[in-house]
Amino acid sequence: MVDDGISREFEQKRTRIRGYMQRQGLDVLLLGRQANVTWYLCGGEAHVSIASEKAAATLLLTQEKDYLITNNIEAPRLREEELSGVEISLIEEPWYAVPSAVQERVSDKSAGSDIPFAGAADVSADIATLRYSLLPEEIDRYTQVGADTAAAMDEVALSIKPGMTECAIAGILAEALMERHVIPVTLLIAADERIERYRHPLPTDKVFNRVAMLAVCGRHGGLITSMTRMVHIGQIPSELRRKHDAVTRVDAAYIEATTPGVAIAKVFDCGRRVYEESGYADEWRWHHQGGATGYTGRDYKGMLSSTEIVQPYQAFAWNPSISGTKSEDTILAMPDGSCIISKTSAWPLLSHEINGKIYHRPDILVL
Repeated sequence: MVDDGISREFEQKRTRIRGYMQRQGLDVLLLGRQANVTWYLCGGEAHVSIASEKAAATLLLTQEKDYLITNNIEAPRLREEELSGVEISLIEEPWYAVPSAVQERVSDKSAGSDIPFAGAADVSADIATLRYSLLPEEIDRYTQVGADTAAAMDEVALSIKPGMTECAIAGILAEALMERHVIPVTLLIAADERIERYRHPLPTDKVFNRVAMLAVCGRHGGLITSMTRMVHIGQIPSELRRKHDAVTRVDAAYIEATTPGVAIAKVFDCGRRVYEESGYADEWRWHHQGGATGYTGRDYKGMLSSTEIVQPYQAFAWNPSISGTKSEDTILAMPDGSCIISKTSAWPLLSHEINGKIYHRPDILVL
């Protein structure tokens, strides 16, 4: 059965692509990155390893027709499970013959590509911009990914106990995500002093005693939800209390500023100023603050030197941190204000007033 929503989504994406090709004078456009292939397939997964930037199939797009070229290993699954609602012709080649098959179809044509390809212009940065403004069908799917990722985080954070290792916590979080068909593409778990020492704490055999930080990037249908939560056993120390109040206010400032048409450099500066006002002026220097997301973990990171502009319906995940704590959720820049898609229902909240509006950010969960 053809999904009418997917068909509408696909037609709009095809219009974007063909308009771009016409403006650039391209006869052929090759898309081989996972992010771009999954985007164009409207959530169809064309990968084997999530660790690879390259998809397991290559899109060859012309003004007249679209093709998906893949090997005889991937073709049956792609044909049967991933191409519903998209008008794309599948070309199946022996696994050893795919590169030459692509080359033959591109030879002597004006071509652009998002992966290195002899004779083709590198258009990877341009294609990324075509993905930024999400369509209604994508927003619906993304909202579900956010809800599922948040539900997994709720379930696990409420269940962890002192004596568990970081790896054990990572394992049960991965299980909770996969049960919801969400792939954990990033899992960072830190216990106690490791939170202060490392901004990107890969899980280890360190035992959780007092405080834990759980951070995840979960993906389904190519769309990635990023979020971080803090858990504490017993009363929260005053220093951690002050740091977490500050970092969540920075996060609220980023969220409030992320409005369509606003320069990313201005959004970044809003957060930087709150760091300074809170007494943590240099903390932003020790870790990136997040940025645009969607079909990649971060399409770009926000900086004072950024030249990008917030696009309507674009996804962002800001992740301000202060040594020992962090605040992070995934949001959509809607015309009437940012919408958080990774809310955890069982979490205590802090309220911050920014420019006359109240923003609720996750507090530290006390167990």
